[in-house]
Amino acid sequence: MMDAVNSGQWLLYRNDPRKLNPFQLDNNAPSIKIEAYLKMQKRFKNLTSKNSRKSKIELEKLQNNINNKYLEYTSYTGIENEDILNV
Repeated sequence: MMDAVNSGQWLLYRNDPRKLNPFQLDNNAPSIKIEAYLKMQKRFKNLTSKNSRKSKIELEKLQNNINNKYLEYTSYTGIENEDILNV
């Protein structure tokens, strides 16, 4: 599961309504690309083993979705910095 967190596929966060800013993101910015994570998982072999243009486009879309989701969640914490993604 740590690889899922490192890729941004699985974000760790918590909500404490007693605090001034109740939303807290517990993981750092994604440190590995989603493609690397999917290659580690045998169940996604069909997606990552094909070198077709379509699969590359789908992986790029997935990476963009993950990056956007991370930026959205960081905005909930009050951190508004788009330079945090280095993947």
